[in-house]
Amino acid sequence: ASLLEITKLISDTQRQIEIMTLESSQKETKRQEMSQSLSELEQSKLKTQAESEEIVERIGTVQSKLEKISQSIARIESELKKYTTDPDQLIEQLREEFVTLMHKEAQLSNQLTSVKSDIEQESQKSENQTNELEKTKANLTNLEKDFQMAKMALETSQKSVASLLRVYQEKNQDIVSKETAYQQMQD
Repeated sequence: ASLLEITKLISDTQRQIEIMTLESSQKETKRQEMSQSLSELEQSKLKTQAESEEIVERIGTVQSKLEKISQSIARIESELKKYTTDPDQLIEQLREEFVTLMHKEAQLSNQLTSVKSDIEQESQKSENQTNELEKTKANLTNLEKDFQMAKMALETSQKSVASLLRVYQEKNQDIVSKETAYQQMQD
């Protein structure tokens, strides 16, 4: 009976080992499946985050567009308020705008006239300066001619003086020699 029990015990132990091996194999398969599932979930999470960021960016763009549209609507409403349904009030507003524009036009016209006047004055000054310059150039040319003539007259006078000086010296020498000769004759 003890051999039978030992065989039965061995058989039970082998079955338990086989069951444990099977369970271990199933656990490993489950672990691999869970790991793959976890990896897929991580990828799905990253994809969802990217999509979420893109949606947030789109929402920001849409909000920006909505703000611009709201501003445009407010501006249009402001313009529409100018044009009431009361024709008398509308005419009065248009009259005020016309008066304002006429006032601006008058100011600009005055500024334009002032600028034209300044330009005319500057042009006149420039023309006067040009005339003065021409007169000064003409005077300078005349003075240069007078200077040349005076220089020529001076040279002629210097030549005449030099000639007269030579004649005088010759005559003076002749007089001195005659005086000396006369003195000698008297002695």
